[in-house]
Amino acid sequence: MPKPISEEKKDMPKPISEEKKDMPKSISEEKKDMPKPISEEKKDMPKPISEEKKPTPDEELAQKIKKEILGKDYPQGLTRNPIVKEVLDNMKSYDVGSSIYNQKYSLLKIEYRSNSLANNDEGNFVNMPRDIGVKTNLADLPTSGNFSYKGVAIDMKGEGVLNYDINFSTKKGKGSVTGLPIGNVELQEAKIGHSFDMKGILFGDAKYSSGEGHYNLNLYGPAGEEVSGNMILNDKNNDLSKNYGLAGSRE
Repeated sequence: MPKPISEEKKDMPKPISEEKKDMPKSISEEKKDMPKPISEEKKDMPKPISEEKKPTPDEELAQKIKKEILGKDYPQGLTRNPIVKEVLDNMKSYDVGSSIYNQKYSLLKIEYRSNSLANNDEGNFVNMPRDIGVKTNLADLPTSGNFSYKGVAIDMKGEGVLNYDINFSTKKGKGSVTGLPIGNVELQEAKIGHSFDMKGILFGDAKYSSGEGHYNLNLYGPAGEEVSGNMILNDKNNDLSKNYGLAGSRE
């Protein structure tokens, strides 16, 4: 008698799909199931702190100078310290506050101090922009190229935008300040000179619609990567002068 269909199937060859199940895995498939070697696992691990970018000697020196003078570290960018009351040993009382603009190699500080008692014989306020950090030696400045610096112009309340260009071939710079309540200010061309310690500085005239004045910028960093200084403007309509801090970094 012929075999029933169910028994005939047993003798039939397995289809290709079923035969594959019994075949040994290929080398490429076996690799998927194998644990990663230690060398490959390390690639996925986060880098230890020691391998992260360390500050350069100039950056470390700048941090040290800032902390020694200000007593603490400040974050990069602008920090406003609100005005608070301060009573000195002579019992005179002042309202004091400050604005800080911190860059990699330099820091700009504007301090506000106003007498808050009638018995104080000092002036009503003192607004003092001060820049500190690692200044650039004249010998280390670029000898060619035109570079743009962008940053801020600040006082205790307001903030404008500083744009300044330096042509290191001619050793001259000029720029502008925009966005201040007094209007736009033109920072006229100035030549890189030097102070008594042979550091690079720029000193030039500043003009705006209601008056004129001057500005002073120091160069900071190993090769003039930053500028920081101040701008004093005299209003032709009154005897008041306006004092701003200027700071920016090379783009």
